[in-house]
Amino acid sequence: MCRTHLPKVHYFDFGTDSSTRLLDVAGGTGDIAFRFLEHVNNNQYHPDTSFSSTNDGSKRANVTVCDINASMVEQGRIRASECGISTDQCEWVVGSAEELP
Repeated sequence: MCRTHLPKVHYFDFGTDSSTRLLDVAGGTGDIAFRFLEHVNNNQYHPDTSFSSTNDGSKRANVTVCDINASMVEQGRIRASECGISTDQCEWVVGSAEELP
């Protein structure tokens, strides 16, 4: 199952919808990004589920995860792939929060 070990996010009730774009700075392996997508898409992560579009074909929310640690970003990419999260839904960037790419 594609869940994080501890429930880290309980605060996404701020008017997000399917057009929302989130920049997750110091996002590491994507825990916050995954929870955000789960909340906005009102879905659960299973390897057989696609998160790139709704049933009617419209676009879903998008997250960019930025972290300075390339190993953590790579682990996040792997986890996202295992959870069926497409690359058009979650972008992974190696970069510093002090100098955003």
